[in-house]
Amino acid sequence: MENGVQLNCSASSIEFTSTGCEKIYLNGKNTGSDIYFAVYINGIRQEERVKFTPYSTSVLIAQDLIPKNIYKVKLVRETRQNSGTFIAEALVLGDLSNAGTLCAPPAQSNLYIEFAGASIPEYATKSYAFIAAQTLEADFRIAPDSGNTVENMTEYYNTLRSERTPDLVVVDFVGEDINGLISAIEKAYDGVKIICAGSGSNNGNVYYCDLSGDRQAEKLVSFITENEILAEKESALSSLTLTDYGGNSIDLSGYSLVWYDGFTEASLDSEKWAQDISGTTATVAKTKGENNLTVGGDTEAAEGTAVLASKRVDATHYTVAGGLCTENLMAFKYGYVEFRAKIPYDRPAWSALWMKSNRTIEKSSTSYMTEIDIMECFGKNDGFRPNVHMWPDTGGSIQVNNLVKDYVLGEYSSNYEFENTENLKNEWHTYGLLLEKDSAKFFVDGVCFSVLDSSADKFWKYGNNQIGLNDYYHLIIGNGLITPERANWEGVDTSKYVNENDEFPISLTLDYVRLYQNSNGKIHYGKLP
Repeated sequence: MENGVQLNCSASSIEFTSTGCEKIYLNGKNTGSDIYFAVYINGIRQEERVKFTPYSTSVLIAQDLIPKNIYKVKLVRETRQNSGTFIAEALVLGDLSNAGTLCAPPAQSNLYIEFAGASIPEYATKSYAFIAAQTLEADFRIAPDSGNTVENMTEYYNTLRSERTPDLVVVDFVGEDINGLISAIEKAYDGVKIICAGSGSNNGNVYYCDLSGDRQAEKLVSFITENEILAEKESALSSLTLTDYGGNSIDLSGYSLVWYDGFTEASLDSEKWAQDISGTTATVAKTKGENNLTVGGDTEAAEGTAVLASKRVDATHYTVAGGLCTENLMAFKYGYVEFRAKIPYDRPAWSALWMKSNRTIEKSSTSYMTEIDIMECFGKNDGFRPNVHMWPDTGGSIQVNNLVKDYVLGEYSSNYEFENTENLKNEWHTYGLLLEKDSAKFFVDGVCFSVLDSSADKFWKYGNNQIGLNDYYHLIIGNGLITPERANWEGVDTSKYVNENDEFPISLTLDYVRLYQNSNGKIHYGKLP
């Protein structure tokens, strides 16, 4: 169906994304009885429910949308009717991406599976797609039939713009040549795992599962489980435990893993990361080359890592890896972000795990960009410090570290020191930030050590008690060097400057980056407006 989404009443909810539109309408027909839907736009429930009667025609559910933005729309059925011939059509003044996402239950779960193929009835509750997804407690989507041929489905994936990348795609065109379709899916979702119904040799991210005969759902679930196809995702979810400084657990009910990278491939995922080489100086050159960035690892010890290395060229010149950055690829609002990394705690390393706000995705009331440094070591061999800056449009920076309260000292101080530093630069640690509407909480190894509380009285002297915490943020990872060119930095110890006696390479090693969100969180994919 062109520019539309079909919904059979057996579905609990329907999700789709729209782009290029100013208004969204719903048309209802053949309902048989009154049906109500709750409407969510980008996760926010609208005040008015949608009501369809047997004689309804068209209802406006969203207007004044920005055509260049991506909007996630979700309808949740709030009546008991669960069968019949009811069809809803979403009509937009522009393009509608994704033909629909069937969720059971109606909430974003931890896993997301996509099904494509002639043997998968769309939205049928007795289909093996529906049953398998329910068994795995996964969200799933039936790819639009597009004529339900290999050729049409291949064309669909070749032009797909999707807001949410699935953990795996199940393809069911038994006995047909699907090589082109597999290539199109891999292009649409770089690195995604694909299960093909039928027989064949498993290769890379492509698996073959015999789904002939009965008990197809049971066969699919067993195949996924036995081959540990979702093992990395499940492991990431089970590892999320946070505590406050007193050792009390922090309630994370409702949080799920929405974005992550385990650096398991042999190259940087271009749909998740770009490299920023701005800031090159006379002595330090930032590069995008393999000389300074290694992904995937060529040894067992380095497998599943990304290594950002700083290296010496000659006595006074150095190269460093361009910073890994999600700008124009992914930005988020609220959530818990965590990095597992080995930081080169030693002079003259200038390593940082940080974020910058973007104020244009949603209309922001702030007149400045906010920078949150989750970890910045400045050549220290015993720890680091988190930093928070406001960068006004008029120029300059206002540092608000004095508002980051240290739980340990009971005062406003932003330094963190490890107790045991003997082998610190060779140790794995996790560094996290829980960003909420009114606070930014900083974590090391799952324990909160500092919090920036935007309700504090001190904030009011800056003119806005949120200081940009409510804007979207993109992630940045850097491993630079401290040079005399940074001499204008207040508080930089000149003994930390790089010199001819330093041993190279100086490397920052990443194991993973993960973003968890609950229903308050939002995520934006693609170019920033």
